[in-house]
Amino acid sequence: MKINAIVALGMASLLLGCQSSENLSADVQATKSEPVMSVADSEHNARNSLDWNGTYQGTLPCADCEGIEVSLTLNQDGTYQLIRNYLGEVSGQFTSQDRFHWDERGSVVILSGEDAPNQFFVGENVLFMLDRQGQRITGQLADLYRLIKQ
Repeated sequence: MKINAIVALGMASLLLGCQSSENLSADVQATKSEPVMSVADSEHNARNSLDWNGTYQGTLPCADCEGIEVSLTLNQDGTYQLIRNYLGEVSGQFTSQDRFHWDERGSVVILSGEDAPNQFFVGENVLFMLDRQGQRITGQLADLYRLIKQ
């Protein structure tokens, strides 16, 4: 008797399962739509989306000194002031001023009048110094190559 009840229950489940699949595929066919192509907004970049102008500071690693205290001010008019203070036995402060320009994507500022590395990726309230090839610095010391907005 129990076997008949189990078989009947199994058959009912199977029939209901098949019926649900048919309804499901009918629903899927009814809701099918044309593919939507997503286009990136080329106008949405650091240059026009972030509050990038201001003063950024940090201490960068140095091969032959204890570090380089850096203060970089980016002005809305496209000019900058860069102050570098070398720490250690042979210390010294150097100041330079010139213009900067943006890369074609609007995410990197390039300091004119400075030797490479002279590029910074602009993030929200932070600048990441790029290497001589314009690539983001990676590895264990990567976090040391950033300037924080003041």
